[in-house]
Amino acid sequence: MSRTRPLPSTVQFTQFLSRVVNLKEYSAAINLFKDICSLGVSVDEYTMSVAINSFCLAGRVDYGFSILGWFFKRGCSANHYTFSTLLKGLFREKRINEAQQLIRKMVGEGLCEINIVTCGIVVDGLCKVGNTSMAVEFLRTLEKGTLKPNAHIYNIVIDGLCKDRMIDSALALFNEMPEKGIPPNVVTYNSLIGGLCKDRMIDSALALLNEMPEKGIPPDVVTYNSLIGEMEMDHVFMCHNNLQKAPKKVKYQDFIVMALLHSLNGLLYS
Repeated sequence: MSRTRPLPSTVQFTQFLSRVVNLKEYSAAINLFKDICSLGVSVDEYTMSVAINSFCLAGRVDYGFSILGWFFKRGCSANHYTFSTLLKGLFREKRINEAQQLIRKMVGEGLCEINIVTCGIVVDGLCKVGNTSMAVEFLRTLEKGTLKPNAHIYNIVIDGLCKDRMIDSALALFNEMPEKGIPPNVVTYNSLIGGLCKDRMIDSALALLNEMPEKGIPPDVVTYNSLIGEMEMDHVFMCHNNLQKAPKKVKYQDFIVMALLHSLNGLLYS
């Protein structure tokens, strides 16, 4: 593209750069951005946001911050997408303290107003680096403010707690949700059922499964898959029969069949 004459417009270049990023060719996108800028093609806020995303996905978040500095020198203002991308990059590199500093700067200096999407990135990042206790603290801070957490935020924290085998804390959050006017959904139940199964609390997992239809929440393939791998054969066939009766939108996947065969094989040869 750098040899194209006349040079591409800002819109054309940005569209092409986005396609390269979508192909996960991050290094190529970075080199393309550098080359095209050196040729004098004008770039806008969106172009620079795409470039920042490329650097962050390539594990070079510091270069992303360099472009952010270039943003400000050109008199541009960064948006939620730009800061969210940088936050994701910091969490991906497990730079928690720097992510916290960026959040404080966003709020303290009025660089960008925090929204619920930003909050989701924070709790997701904390959980993925194994710092679920800090994710819970952040959730509690949100509850006290004007920007209230939604089901998506609760689900991220509950899933993180379940993966860290902190099932009691996850269940406590789950029980709080209706009290705060936030109804749990199938994602919430799937995380809890998966966590209970990993802790061999099959009866509790089955109790949640039975509760779902009462709450108007149909179980899906993920729900049954979490259960089948951990249960005795009589419970496995119960789930198999329930899944057969499920709505048509719940597809009967091959891995369910494989899980059934695996369980049966263990029963026959144990």
